[in-house]
Amino acid sequence: MSAEKGAAALRFFIRPEDISQGAVLLSPEDGAHVCRVLRRRVGDSISLCDGQGTDYLGEIYRLTMIKAAERKLLSFGCSRDVLSLTYLGLDAVLDFLDDPIRGGTLAHFCREPQDREVGLAVAHAVLKRAVLLVCANLSAVLSFVGAGQDAEHPPCVGLWGEAFQSPRLRSLLEEQLQGFTRDVLGLHVTLSPGLASPAIGAALAACYNG
Repeated sequence: MSAEKGAAALRFFIRPEDISQGAVLLSPEDGAHVCRVLRRRVGDSISLCDGQGTDYLGEIYRLTMIKAAERKLLSFGCSRDVLSLTYLGLDAVLDFLDDPIRGGTLAHFCREPQDREVGLAVAHAVLKRAVLLVCANLSAVLSFVGAGQDAEHPPCVGLWGEAFQSPRLRSLLEEQLQGFTRDVLGLHVTLSPGLASPAIGAALAACYNG
């Protein structure tokens, strides 16, 4: 979110060192608190207090690499590289998270520490959104077909694609499936990772349905 000195009715406390280039980069936990507890949305105003007597009037915006470049949160060179991109896949995001120094395209763009900090925040948010979407879609399919209600005989879903070979992505997906699909919806599913998952998943699905 951007920050300017001013005042507003609702205050959110930050540290002075959290302010960089006229913006405050919130952690995923703080971002969730602002949205869910304080009921603020993208485009809303919010007052940021640094605990030292100064309030900043901020506007909430969703951080992406393009937004960071447009709002001058990145160095000139990094902004130029980011704005020249036409596509950036999830594989590139995972490479960067696994190795922020040498991890592919984003690591090459985000060579400066400040750029790397912003890039990592965006990468974590992108990965989180991707996991939430996969979990939501999978849960919707399970509910629609009436599968997953038997904990002892859960349907098997094959994870096909190089991105799903990432331990980081699989771990987050399994955590989300456990916290939402199982604990909230009461549905159960088994994940089968591997490049040959379509064949494996089809065979297991045939056994399950047979």
